[in-house]
Amino acid sequence: AVILASRVIDALSTAVLTIALARFLGLQGYGTYAFAITIAATAALVASMGIDSATSRFVADGYNRRRGVAMVLWRGLRVRTVVAAVVFGGLIAVADQFAALVGQPDMGNEIRAASLALFFSAGFQWVTGVYEGVRRGGRLALMSVVKAAVEFVVVLAVLAAGFGVVAALLGNAIGYAAAVGIGLFLMRPYMRRRPRRQEEAGESTGGEDVSTGAILRYGNHIWLAGIAWILFDRVDQFLLGIFIGTDAVGLYDAPWKIAAILGLLSLSLASAVTPRVASADPAEAGALVTKALRVAIVAYLVLAAITAVAANDLFVTLLGADFARSADVLIVLLPYLVLIGLAPILSRALDYLGVAAVRKWIALATFLVNLALDLILIPTVGLLGAAIATDISVLTFVVGHYVLCARRLPLDNRALAASGIRSLVAAGVGAIVCALVLLAPGPTL
Repeated sequence: AVILASRVIDALSTAVLTIALARFLGLQGYGTYAFAITIAATAALVASMGIDSATSRFVADGYNRRRGVAMVLWRGLRVRTVVAAVVFGGLIAVADQFAALVGQPDMGNEIRAASLALFFSAGFQWVTGVYEGVRRGGRLALMSVVKAAVEFVVVLAVLAAGFGVVAALLGNAIGYAAAVGIGLFLMRPYMRRRPRRQEEAGESTGGEDVSTGAILRYGNHIWLAGIAWILFDRVDQFLLGIFIGTDAVGLYDAPWKIAAILGLLSLSLASAVTPRVASADPAEAGALVTKALRVAIVAYLVLAAITAVAANDLFVTLLGADFARSADVLIVLLPYLVLIGLAPILSRALDYLGVAAVRKWIALATFLVNLALDLILIPTVGLLGAAIATDISVLTFVVGHYVLCARRLPLDNRALAASGIRSLVAAGVGAIVCALVLLAPGPTL
């Protein structure tokens, strides 16, 4: 429940900031903001190296078995910080050249600011991954509150003062930095033993004998899967920016953010359930994953149906008439919205089972399918072509992970099918009720 609360805070913060950015910056400014984040995300591909998930996995294993985790934390934090600093520092240095390479020569400062924001975002992901591993939902919630509050105040202040995209991105960086500082401060009890003293004393407490090499080796498998997923996650915006322009990026990114916000429910389920898989027997682990998937199926089919009915009023009312076409994108993305509810549960379960080396090929296939379809559909269909490509490719991801998970855990297929059928009926009823409410006389949404 606490982890879910932290995700709700993240969702509300993202929603409010998206509305504020769209209103203050307009379609062109918001498109530039989204494109700068997309470009900086390419550096995140290299900076990740799977260290976040690998650290979380080893921490969860040590914690579940009542073993020490300090050495894992120190080693994971050290390598994560060094790699991120080098990679994002390099992008800051070549920002002007990279901007010219993608056809936006005036975006150098925006790329630098986005790089700084994603550097601290990387730290945020590492710290929250550790707290997921030790199941400290309260600290996850606290970090989310700090990040949301600081980011909201700073970004809103600079936008109200008339500053533009660069200031907004720096506000994002400040919010992440504040949350990381709080998270690391509260992590002191888990890091109380200094690595050098432990090594000199010859102490080994189970989980703490995990070397930096072991973290990197296991992290490399997750990293490759993560690279493929981030490429899948951002290739639509990147190619829209090249083929059509930053306005198209803004129109696409707004519904993409809505889908990401709704996806936080499934992410919270995955965060609560999958760390327990690391040390559970197969029958127990299969039951846990099946229950999480059933909850996700129910929630996301109903959410998709209601979202389809309310999409047009949602975007026009909250973001303005310039974003009216974003409603069409969101409707086309409804299959993605349902499937993304299942994806984090399956992928994280496999990570904690220790089989990330296998699932990386599924993630790579997902990206390649999306890339190929984007190159065909964006030049021919336009904005909606990217959404169609995403729906088809994410189906590849979910089916592949489900098959892989079912080979290792006894999942209850009948229960999942029954939940799906009941949820379709509930989703239809919900859509009808929502449509009647919107059609009734009175103010629009």
